[in-house]
Amino acid sequence: MTRKITEHKGKQYRVLDGSSSDSYYFFDRGVARLKSGKYKEAYEDFTAAINLKPDLADAYVNRSITYRYLNKRQEAYDDLSKALELEPLNTTALFNRGYMYGQQEMFQESLNQMNAVIKLDPTHERALFYRGIAKVNLDDEEGACEDWKKAVEMGFEDIHGIIEKHCRG
Repeated sequence: MTRKITEHKGKQYRVLDGSSSDSYYFFDRGVARLKSGKYKEAYEDFTAAINLKPDLADAYVNRSITYRYLNKRQEAYDDLSKALELEPLNTTALFNRGYMYGQQEMFQESLNQMNAVIKLDPTHERALFYRGIAKVNLDDEEGACEDWKKAVEMGFEDIHGIIEKHCRG
């Protein structure tokens, strides 16, 4: 059987090509299917990866994303909680939970999650952007503008309109 090394989020995984007993095969295939919009198939692959390797936090994170696309919000939260139980400093899980809180207009919770992400990774431009969204909804327009301007400096694009709407100077 051929082995290859793949990388996801800076982590290297060994993959057995086509093996039904290799969690990383299913994980990688799930990522590919998720990126191509095949959410049900991605869900099945991430579930297979989890069944084979129940401590694979990134599989829970990615399955939570498929749950979001399948309109299964509670299951998405549950998977993010499991990922954070396994890896409390998983910035992707923290970010996704913060994003979901924002989508539910739970802005203080979203702010808390984005603060945690930025504390772990000060260069996380998407977390800065969404923290700004939470701040503006919590009546901290000045803080939001600071975050958005910093995100733009880091290369986050297409938010000049929001900056023009909310930020002076």
